Amino acid sequence: MSDFDYLKHLMKEYTTALELRRQAIKKGAYYAEKPYQKAKLHRLRIEIQECMLRIERNCGGFCISDEDWMK
Repeated sequence: MSDFDYLKHLMKEYTTALELRRQAIKKGAYYAEKPYQKAKLHRLRIEIQECMLRIERNCGGFCISDEDWMK
């Protein structure tokens, strides 16, 4: 699975979990159940950020060099 496919999968899972959480709150649920707990949403956000950074590094968009203003 490529990084782009993995990112697409993570984003779909994240939006599904957010939608389930929104529906539960709308129904008046006090506690979040497993599919949409805050911990799962936090883990998904971190995985999405890691995947995006990996894609950026592989594409050459992330360069480690001194900028002009740093000199």
